[in-house]
Amino acid sequence: MSENSIHRTTLVPRAASQLAQVLTAGRQLAIAARLKDDIDRERLVALLKRIPSDDAMRLLSRSQPLSVDMIERFEEWWDWEGLSGNEGLPWSLDLIERFQFHWTEGLSSNKGLPWSSLELIERFGWYWMMFSENEGLPWSLELIERFEEELEWNWYSLSKSEGLAWSLELIERFEKWWDWGGFGSGLSENKSLPWSLELIERFEERWYWGGLSGNESLPWSLELIERFEERWSWERLSRNEGLPWSLELIERFEERWCWGTLSMNKSLPWSLELIERFEERWGWDALSMNKSLPWSLDLIDRFAERWKWHLFPMNVTLRLPTLRPADIVAIMEFIEAKPNF
Repeated sequence: MSENSIHRTTLVPRAASQLAQVLTAGRQLAIAARLKDDIDRERLVALLKRIPSDDAMRLLSRSQPLSVDMIERFEEWWDWEGLSGNEGLPWSLDLIERFQFHWTEGLSSNKGLPWSSLELIERFGWYWMMFSENEGLPWSLELIERFEEELEWNWYSLSKSEGLAWSLELIERFEKWWDWGGFGSGLSENKSLPWSLELIERFEERWYWGGLSGNESLPWSLELIERFEERWSWERLSRNEGLPWSLELIERFEERWCWGTLSMNKSLPWSLELIERFEERWGWDALSMNKSLPWSLDLIDRFAERWKWHLFPMNVTLRLPTLRPADIVAIMEFIEAKPNF
């Protein structure tokens, strides 16, 4: 028998043995998983029998994939608010019609419903505010237009939604309806818009510039900031981690930044040189707590007179050398011997 033949005959039994071991292990794991499921089910049944009935029905209504027959059988017992939000039910137009007088407003935000059916929205559009927040709807220009005359859309919710198919056409079509911002996270703070210089210029008089200044998804550049220099909220801009931070950018608008806020920004290109360059500008309280600084003994020693030492314990990235007991004793004796002015 050749050497290759011997090698093959020894490999085949070994491979078969390994495969058998894998299959056995797989079966054992499956059995263990089923046993655990059985134990968990028994524990849940015992728990539901032990707690007050209302609480048990509430938990069942919210968590279980109930059948239509089961819902009908105990129709008067269910927590219908819980059922209305349960994504595991066999949702259909028939199911909704069958119990249409029981459902609550939670139905409108339930992502488990067959929202691709326009008939569903037309027939059961009771809670438009909740509809407006449901990112499971098949959002499109046509869908919003279809119900525009209802004047029922919650335009604030739509304006902050990241689930809409945002485009210049969509924004222009409903320009008068959008919540552009000012009192919350409206259109100006929405990260999913197709942000570009052209889009910003197109609605320059509409934007809430405070929200725009804090939006990390804008196509930030030195040129963009210069283009609208007089419009930005420089406090919001100073905390924005989406800017292309560089020494050049910081120097270019040195007189504009809110330096206390800037000192908290984790995205600056922090270095010993950068801190030295604007030593007289930084908010040292904020700087002392900023976890993104390149903390080292050299850095700490360099600005020993500037740091707010009582804020250092909040900075979990600060790692100092471990002192020997003799070092600590020497420091403590030195402190004790100092005159107390």
